[in-house]
Amino acid sequence: MAASRLCAIPNCGKAAIKRGWCGGHYLRWYRHGDPLFDRRGRKKWLDLHAVACSEKDRCLVFPFAKMANGYAQMSLGGNVEMLAHRYVCEKAHGPPPSPEHETAHSCGNRPCVNRWHLRWATKVENAADRMLHGTDPRGEKNGHAKLARSAVEEIISRRGIETGRSLAKRFGVTPTQISNIQLRKQWVYPN
Repeated sequence: MAASRLCAIPNCGKAAIKRGWCGGHYLRWYRHGDPLFDRRGRKKWLDLHAVACSEKDRCLVFPFAKMANGYAQMSLGGNVEMLAHRYVCEKAHGPPPSPEHETAHSCGNRPCVNRWHLRWATKVENAADRMLHGTDPRGEKNGHAKLARSAVEEIISRRGIETGRSLAKRFGVTPTQISNIQLRKQWVYPN
C-alpha cells in the first residue's frame, strides 16, 4: 500500500487530494484564488485603495479570484460582489461622472488594480482603448470566428469577380456574411 502524499502547505499535515493540496486548501484556491485565503485576510485585502495608491507605474495584478473574462472580482461582504478595478477607480478617482461611464485600463491588463492605470471612460473611449491595446476580440481573436484574416482578405479581393454564393460555399459561411465582409460591416481592420 502506497503512502499518501501530504498537503503541500507547510504544517497542514492532511492528505493531498488535488493540485498537491488537501480538500480545504484546494477549496480556498478554487473559490478565492489563494489556498491560504481566510476571512481575516480578505478584510485586509479589501482596503484595496491603500494598495492601489502606490506610486508604481507598473501593473498591480489582483492576486485573488478572477472571472472567466480575466477581470478581478471581489466580495464586499455578504452577497455583494464587485469588480476590483471598479472599486479601486471609485476610491482613487471618485464616483463615475455619469451612469454611462465605466472603468478603463490604460495598460490593457484586465486584472490590474493600479490606480494610475484606471480612469473613467465612456463605452466608446473604452472600446478605442481595447483597439489600441489589441485586446478587442475582433477577427481571429473572436472565439466564434470561422475565418482567418487571409480568407477575409481573399473574400474582399474577389468582390465583383466571384459570386457571394460561390464564396460562401467555398469558405463554409453564409452569403450574407460574405456580403457583410465585402461591405466592411464585419471583419473591419484598422489600416
